[in-house]
Amino acid sequence: MTMTEAPPAHQPPGPLGEEKWSAPSWRKIAEFVTGVFQLQRSVEQLKRDNERLREEVGRLQRIVDDHTGQLKVMMTLMETAVNERAVRAGEKAALRLVEQMLMLRENDKTRED
Repeated sequence: MTMTEAPPAHQPPGPLGEEKWSAPSWRKIAEFVTGVFQLQRSVEQLKRDNERLREEVGRLQRIVDDHTGQLKVMMTLMETAVNERAVRAGEKAALRLVEQMLMLRENDKTRED
């Protein structure tokens, strides 16, 4: 730019604090208000979604609790069955031992005679 050329149409602001305030256009105001309403609708939708999800989590928690109770019952039944089986096996082993002892005693008596 030479000295004879005109300054650009956009003038830089003056010294600090001397900028002139101008009101926003109606378009800018409408965009702002529209944005606020969209945010408000989004927040309301998020609140509804959050409530729905909380209800779903509660429902699923009840299902999990129910399954947990069923598993506890099944575990108790299995433990009882295993314990009873172990007791029966022990009783059978004890009976066989007594039978063997009786057989040995009879064999000893027959040898003595």
